[in-house]
Amino acid sequence: MHRVTVFTAALLLALPVMAQDGSRGGDPGRPPAYSKLVAEFAAASAKSQVAMKELLETDEFKKAAEAKDTETMKALRAKVTQPNQEFAQRALAEAEKVQGDDRVSFLVWAAVNGRSGEIANHAVAALQQDHLKSKHLTELFENFAMLANTVDDDQAAAFLAKVQATTPHAQVHAWADYLEARRLNRRGASDADKARAERLLAEGETLAAGTDLVDLIAAPRFEKEKLQIGMPAPDIAGEDIDGVRFKLSDYRGKVLVVDFWGFW
Repeated sequence: MHRVTVFTAALLLALPVMAQDGSRGGDPGRPPAYSKLVAEFAAASAKSQVAMKELLETDEFKKAAEAKDTETMKALRAKVTQPNQEFAQRALAEAEKVQGDDRVSFLVWAAVNGRSGEIANHAVAALQQDHLKSKHLTELFENFAMLANTVDDDQAAAFLAKVQATTPHAQVHAWADYLEARRLNRRGASDADKARAERLLAEGETLAAGTDLVDLIAAPRFEKEKLQIGMPAPDIAGEDIDGVRFKLSDYRGKVLVVDFWGFW
């Protein structure tokens, strides 16, 4: 049996590996309070996951699930405390005690992990006010898609515009171009917005040369040019479970199911 492992340019899969807390694992130079916060959040999250698993096994929840009683299931799940907002508030408090990139780390952590529009908007506003020139804004942008349902759209647009006008860092500018293009290309975008998005993507691709972001920016174009129905599938090389090399083209003319998967 053959299985193909492919690392595509899908959102986040092509990015630096992030810890589940939204921070890069193993980065040096973090303040002790940050490391403590992250460790305690991981422990609290693990405890919450165990509690949720136990809840799902209760007769009460199974009965509600069988009856498709979504309101009861929602109410039961709400009884399991999630630590995100509590720890995000702690991160915001710690941010007020430090300066520079240490503060950026706390603000980014709060925005990404808080699961709260109020917290995310507060953190982004603070970053916009004091940290537009920080190279560590990439830590926020790598997770910006996760904030789509929490950060106010107008605030996101204003923030990205400020970054584009202010940052001295090519990589940060490229990220801002890419994310603004994604924002403009949402369903129902005007022709003018689509044209501007294309210009931003071209600029971002140039600025991001030599980084994984280039693949991310190019992914929609690759899909449009190479992955439409009726087009020949791009050849894919891999190894089977016995370590034997093979290619997708080896199976040309046969019915084939390809399972794309990855770790993140």
